[in-house]
Amino acid sequence: FSDSGDEFVKKVFSAYNLDPNKPTVAIAFKDFFYFPVDIDIKKFLRGEKKHKFSSIYYHNWNDEVEKKSTDFKQMVASLVSDIQNKYNYNVILIAMEGMDEEPTNDINLYTGNDIPIISANEYNANEISAILRNIQYLITTRYHAFVLSMKAKIPTIAISHDERLESLMEELNLKDDLYFEYDSCSPVVLQNKILGAFNHLHQNEAK
Repeated sequence: FSDSGDEFVKKVFSAYNLDPNKPTVAIAFKDFFYFPVDIDIKKFLRGEKKHKFSSIYYHNWNDEVEKKSTDFKQMVASLVSDIQNKYNYNVILIAMEGMDEEPTNDINLYTGNDIPIISANEYNANEISAILRNIQYLITTRYHAFVLSMKAKIPTIAISHDERLESLMEELNLKDDLYFEYDSCSPVVLQNKILGAFNHLHQNEAK
């Protein structure tokens, strides 16, 4: 884009029937439980697609890991509903990488609503960058979503186990209030902490 991409973003938001008079909260999600991956030649030769990562690699799922993944996605879905109900804001979901689309779709199903999904499988990096710079708040599990939004100074909450995100938040003196380890507590406790952080953002947006 020759500008900040405002017109493109307006068209996208209009296509999803988002209210232009409401602030928009973007949640950039990845499933922390998708890894590690293992080589499985038998599944590959059988042509199995479930839990496939790429080529002969498959996600190493078992019942315990799948439950953790489901609990975390349901927590994010509940977070979406809380933000919509308490603040009456637009909420969009962003899949920064192609592999993020499937778990992001799961979140949408758990919300019971048709939350817009901006996916790297449909939009290029330039377009996603424009969207990230034309929102009002970001909740991210992806480092590059945070970095791409920084030019527009978007207030951000980070959830990760990624030392890059942690280091960046620490450098910006935001870690204590706005950074959370995804596995530091139960999903319910984490949800309450994120909601508290979002309220902090809401009250201190300029800072």
